[in-house]
Amino acid sequence: MGEIAPDRKKAAALTRRIGEDFGAALTVALAYIGDRLGIFKAMANGTPMTSQQLAERTRLNERYLREWAATMAASGYLDYDPANAAFRLNPEQAMVLARENNTFFMGGAFQYAVACYRQLAKLTASFEHGGGVPFTDFGNDIVEAIERLFHAGYEAWVAQAWIPAVPDIHQRLIAGGEAAEMGCGAGQCLIPVAAAYPNSRFFGYDVDQTSIERALGKAAQAGMTGRLAFERIAAEDLPFNRRFDLVMAFNCIHDMARPRQVLAAIHRIVKPGGAVLWSEARAADRLEENLNPQGRTMYASSTMHCMTVSLAQGGEGLGSVIGETKARAMAEEAGFSSFEKLPVKNPIHQIFLLRGSRGSFKLNRPTEVKVMSARPLLPPFTHDTAVEKVRLAEDAWNSRDPARVALAYTPDSRWRNRSEFVNGREEIIAFLTRKWAKELDYRLIKELWVSESNRIAVRFCYEWHDGSGQWFRSYGNENWEFDELGLMRHRFASINDLPINESDRKFHWPLGRRPDSHSGLSDLGL
Repeated sequence: MGEIAPDRKKAAALTRRIGEDFGAALTVALAYIGDRLGIFKAMANGTPMTSQQLAERTRLNERYLREWAATMAASGYLDYDPANAAFRLNPEQAMVLARENNTFFMGGAFQYAVACYRQLAKLTASFEHGGGVPFTDFGNDIVEAIERLFHAGYEAWVAQAWIPAVPDIHQRLIAGGEAAEMGCGAGQCLIPVAAAYPNSRFFGYDVDQTSIERALGKAAQAGMTGRLAFERIAAEDLPFNRRFDLVMAFNCIHDMARPRQVLAAIHRIVKPGGAVLWSEARAADRLEENLNPQGRTMYASSTMHCMTVSLAQGGEGLGSVIGETKARAMAEEAGFSSFEKLPVKNPIHQIFLLRGSRGSFKLNRPTEVKVMSARPLLPPFTHDTAVEKVRLAEDAWNSRDPARVALAYTPDSRWRNRSEFVNGREEIIAFLTRKWAKELDYRLIKELWVSESNRIAVRFCYEWHDGSGQWFRSYGNENWEFDELGLMRHRFASINDLPINESDRKFHWPLGRRPDSHSGLSDLGL
């Protein structure tokens, strides 16, 4: 068979298309400069300006502004009046390019794209060798870009349309309930939702420290710290069971290293009768149905950010294009008995509602999870919730993960541990790092002594050995005091170390969480 001659008209059309894409790629970079330097905002009132007048207003170089403005005008981002050589933003252009608090604003898209451009060398290496580009490598630009891309939409849609589409949950939050958001970012969704439901409490979780710090700052500025908390922790590591009336996960499950384990964890932490709202990009199930401009954007952003971030953690690399069929299968795998796509019209998102349980489910994690009370573990404590609080603390300490343990304490928590005084989470992490570098093969059991209101007294015992192989059993008592969000603000511990022979050890379970079948202190006679 002879070689098929190319269709020159089709080749010419593709050449024109690539030329347009080439110009668009450069325009995005220049629009990023206009966004970052405030040029678009300087033109937001619609006043026509020559490049010289624009230079005087912005105090930027006229020659660069003239060429920049010509690019923007050729792209349709600015209007141009040849009679006066003047440029202006018309009202629609101002809405999209200069006014942030509306759902049409796209400045975050320029910032997102440039943050991805900066990682091209690392992404190229990932194509060659596998792995990916970690989220932190994208820097603060990507955090701010995501916030700016989504915050106006979340403000307009989540509390106004998405949650009210589930009437019983809407009423619970009006009356006073608890809700959590996985992958909360900088609080761009949770803060306006918390403002819309002033009788409820809200908790945001994310693994990115920069995002959490931004969220905490905004929550403090909004005066919501009493009922709105943010924590740096992976969703699959949350220590709760059947706690929340509503769990939200918007545009984030696909980014995660272990999305299926995250959905299983969400199944575990939502109350019976509660609900999960999960959003993904508005995409069809099959590739051939997504071969359009929106599909191009989704697959490109997935390759340059969403997928590579997951693969960098050794994750699944799910990708950002998840259709309804795949989402349904993942929800069923996680244990949910009900899945539906909400009949909510949205230009960007499809919103899934997950409920119920198919019965027992198993988390694909190295530690077992014991289902406890549905009541949130907040003060004032009952006997049962105090027992659960003590067990959760034991589990965290048996992980020997200083960062995980520190999350259970207020940012300014005060400790006395033996004769050492510790203040704040950074000092807690430093203290525990030193502790577990010295106390090897550490295994701990805690037991409730007494509780009242927001205070719990505990006795505990742990076994460990030092670098020489000498074993010890350490006995201690602790007094705990909690804030209204269930975080410990005071911890006072007195501890004595007893040298023992290895043959006298009583704690032999594999390192990590104590099995539910293992005896407690009283049963062991300790």
